[in-house]
Amino acid sequence: CVDLSARRSHINAWRNQDQDNITIHVGNFKDIEPELPADYDFVCLIGVFEYGEAYIQSETPYVDFLKIISRHLKPDGKIVLAIENRLGLKYWAGCTEDHFGTLFEGLEGYPTTSGVKTFSRKEMSAILKEAGDLKASWYYPFPDYKLPMTIYSDRRLPLKGELNRLETNYDRLRLQLFQESAVYDSLLANDMYPDFANSFLLLIGKEKKEAETIYVKFSNERDPAFSVRTEICENSSGRRYVRKLPTEKTSEEHVKNLEKISRELGTFYGREGLELNTCTVENDGVRLEYLQGETLEG
Repeated sequence: CVDLSARRSHINAWRNQDQDNITIHVGNFKDIEPELPADYDFVCLIGVFEYGEAYIQSETPYVDFLKIISRHLKPDGKIVLAIENRLGLKYWAGCTEDHFGTLFEGLEGYPTTSGVKTFSRKEMSAILKEAGDLKASWYYPFPDYKLPMTIYSDRRLPLKGELNRLETNYDRLRLQLFQESAVYDSLLANDMYPDFANSFLLLIGKEKKEAETIYVKFSNERDPAFSVRTEICENSSGRRYVRKLPTEKTSEEHVKNLEKISRELGTFYGREGLELNTCTVENDGVRLEYLQGETLEG
């Protein structure tokens, strides 16, 4: 870990005091960077990249930031980058800019502030190209990357009616200038959702290798004993399947029981000619068929 804050670093060290594989560097990235090795599988920039011009003093700080970080990756290593979309729909709808707390500051191109910048999809793509033609797989956390409930991808974008959660600005008050769910449906119908997603989650590397997981839904608002993560996956041949995994130790037993529950329900409903989705135990979770059809959601 590299962190400018001694206080945050002490908190991090305390939380991970039982671990023996974590090193925490306290200081400015540019001072610590020369001592870092060049064999990382992953470098995580979660809510960090937007501060690039504070770390890198150059004409193109964000491009140079990625160039420097890329030098520390293994050949097949990845940069995991999470950041707000400057043109995210929530900002049009009346949420204040995340870093400065003012309305429309990012939408207008940060005319009155400096030191922090977020980017549109087009702007971020240009930075990746200038930083050495880096390749990225794009994901879209919803409502945003800080507290995501669902993570979409270019291979599994939202469907009409899915983006119906009330958008809350947790740390500040907000206006509500229009109904976002209806506007999301309009954007989806016009193939414009990626440009207006509230946040981006990028897997960046020197070569593009798509992850098998193309969609994630977190069901962690229920009792911890039933808290699960549902993934839609796509293998190299394009075949899709669904996985369900526990998100808590307390929900492991529930996930292990899903196959048994499926069998029992299959027998019960089979008498009426109804078939249940196949469910098989796999590693830490279960696998189900990916079925296409019309949902019952209004």
